[in-house]
Amino acid sequence: MVEKLAEKTQNQTLEEVIVSIKEKRDHYQKHIDIHNGIVKPEEYEIGDANNLVNANTQTIIIYENFVAEINLCLEMIEQGKYGICRECGRNIEKERLNLKCKPWATLCILCKEKICTIPFKPSNKKPSYKKKRR
Repeated sequence: MVEKLAEKTQNQTLEEVIVSIKEKRDHYQKHIDIHNGIVKPEEYEIGDANNLVNANTQTIIIYENFVAEINLCLEMIEQGKYGICRECGRNIEKERLNLKCKPWATLCILCKEKICTIPFKPSNKKPSYKKKRR
């Protein structure tokens, strides 16, 4: 299984993937904890503390979603389902699982697009600025 996963993630071992996504989770969790006042910024290096304090609420919501996605991915790894789309059951594209992209992805690109985007359909009508008759 590790060999199959390594091939899928461009020669990365499952252990490397786990370490990478846990580091990302910890990074995002730091931002969340400081924003929520659980941890004081002084407990981190100066550069980290400045970045962590400046995170706004919208950013924190995004980070909370990332942490939830990462935890779900770790559960899927434990179940032997890493790299399989949780919606359609197809293999997730190796480019998506690359450590430089989003190795904690649990959806293939097609399913992610279906869930997260509303197709934009431009209107062929030109806007009318004429007053309507009554």
